Amino acid sequence: MRHIVEEKEEKISASLQKYEEDKKQREEEWKEKYEKMQEEMEEVKQMDEEKRKVRETEIDSVLEEKETMINELKQKNEESERNLVCLEESYENFRLEREWKD
Repeated sequence: MRHIVEEKEEKISASLQKYEEDKKQREEEWKEKYEKMQEEMEEVKQMDEEKRKVRETEIDSVLEEKETMINELKQKNEESERNLVCLEESYENFRLEREWKD
């Protein structure tokens, strides 16, 4: 009888030990999966940050280019206005000269 009890105790002990080992292994697997997921999330976060920086740089570049174009157009407009004033003065002088000759 004692032998039967000892066998059952050994089986229960072995079963309990196996359960504890399996539990520990599952916990380790879950821990590894969690750490891997955390790493992947950090990588995604870094990629998003890099994309945001690139986008900001592109936007800044486009804005700078547009600002340059606006300044060039302003200069051309000022030149055109000066040319118009010169032409008007020349025309007025020409007209006055013709009137004086006539």
